[in-house]
Amino acid sequence: MLNPFQVLLGLLLIFFLPGFTFVKALFPKKEELDKEFGTLYQVVLGIGMSIVITIIVGIVLGSLPLTNGKGQFTSVNIILMLSVITILLFIIGIFRNSYPGLTKLLEKVKHEKGTGRHI
Repeated sequence: MLNPFQVLLGLLLIFFLPGFTFVKALFPKKEELDKEFGTLYQVVLGIGMSIVITIIVGIVLGSLPLTNGKGQFTSVNIILMLSVITILLFIIGIFRNSYPGLTKLLEKVKHEKGTGRHI
């Protein structure tokens, strides 16, 4: 029996997170897509790009050589590859200043650490 939390996390990993981080890495500011509906465009493009990224991951895993007759197309490999892609795209987005709230928090922590004050 599947846990509802696992289902929600799986749906997010397949249908939203990789594509949204990809769109945030390409277009760091929501105004780059559209001034009025920038966030909506980022979310919709993120859903579409997540489907594309998941299909590409499936093609790559399906084209890898077979081991023990099972192949590489397993749930563990899919989760691992999608997670790694999402993390890499998130890091690229951080460097491109796609997440201004996170950047401010990191600067605040860096400043607090430099002054010797503890949070």
